[in-house]
Amino acid sequence: MEKKYEGPNRREAPRIIKPIPVRYMLPLDFSGGTWEASTHDIGGGGLRIGRKNPVKEGTIAALEITLPTEVGGGDKVKTIAQVVWCHKVGKEEDYSVGLKFILPDDVAQKKISRYAEEESERLKKEINPGG
Repeated sequence: MEKKYEGPNRREAPRIIKPIPVRYMLPLDFSGGTWEASTHDIGGGGLRIGRKNPVKEGTIAALEITLPTEVGGGDKVKTIAQVVWCHKVGKEEDYSVGLKFILPDDVAQKKISRYAEEESERLKKEINPGG
């Protein structure tokens, strides 16, 4: 049976909906492979990506997130996250995966949180330039 959470947002940190490149490895997968994806949303506590195959809840993933910078290019941030949910979406082989950061170093966590907060503020000003 497919799990769906229907309730108030439980996140402590704001998330922004934006595609940001993520390279990830599932260490417990034993395949030794890495995959590339884009975030559906990201914030100081975690992120959501799309994937063709399901992933078990509790799986640990190593992530390399390329946060956009004002001068172009990207600031690569490495962290460890845990799969907290995996839902089937759309086509039979498409899945949405929620990951929670579990071992971010202080620098990585601050960069991700700062990016999400600054981007959120920028988007608010873009939507409402006078307010």
